[in-house]
Amino acid sequence: MNSPLFSVEQDLSNQMLAVLQRFKLWILVAAAAGALAAVLYSKTAPKYAEARAVYTLAEHKVAQLAAVYDKLPAQTSLMLGALEVDEMARFTLLLDHPQVWQQLWQNADLCQAQNTLCAGGDTSKQQQLTATWRSKFAYDHKRRGNQLTVKWRAPTPSEAELLLSAMMQSAEAEYKTQAISQYRARQADLQQALDKATTVGERSELSMQLDKVQAELNVLQHGRQMVLHAVQPLTAKEPKNKPLLFIAVVGALLSALGAILLALVFSRR
Repeated sequence: MNSPLFSVEQDLSNQMLAVLQRFKLWILVAAAAGALAAVLYSKTAPKYAEARAVYTLAEHKVAQLAAVYDKLPAQTSLMLGALEVDEMARFTLLLDHPQVWQQLWQNADLCQAQNTLCAGGDTSKQQQLTATWRSKFAYDHKRRGNQLTVKWRAPTPSEAELLLSAMMQSAEAEYKTQAISQYRARQADLQQALDKATTVGERSELSMQLDKVQAELNVLQHGRQMVLHAVQPLTAKEPKNKPLLFIAVVGALLSALGAILLALVFSRR
């Protein structure tokens, strides 16, 4: 004796076969149309080259953080690696900073190579370029290994490489600007404290701190040290051409499946 479940499955199978026989011509037409549409879309859709690079903190920056870590209390649970990760996270936030994107469209190398990507001081053009290109830029900060991966898509490899290079230069410049502002504020506080100091020991300690801050400030203002070091140098790849046969088969299968579902719904009415 057949179980009710087996009967239901058999009924569904019979109904599916009946639908395939009844609407096979329409299903074939839908499959052919889907394959053609998929191929046409693949042909007409814009193809983008991709520039990519991977960065980590530069050695001098790691050494600077190590010096900060040495001054922390001995009982602190904070690890040096956490300081490095936080510093990279601070830099990563700059990649979304409005000022960085404004500076990007004023980059000298970019303006010289691509006049259409140069906005100068035109705020409206800066906003227009940002709106056009923002979705083509992506980044990913992996805390394990403390590596920052950046990518930029553009119609040509040279354009993608140029834009990504200019973007990182803009972020580096903003990082240094903010750091200089912080050091100047620290310098002013130390100088004020030094002026109010009354003991020789206090004045000596404050003078040493002030000298260190001044030295760091001079490096930031006049040095060429970079915040990041390239683990994988910037490279650009040509747009990928997907196999048309695979695209056509996928389009045909999806269209045929949709046609079968519609035929099933129609036949049950």
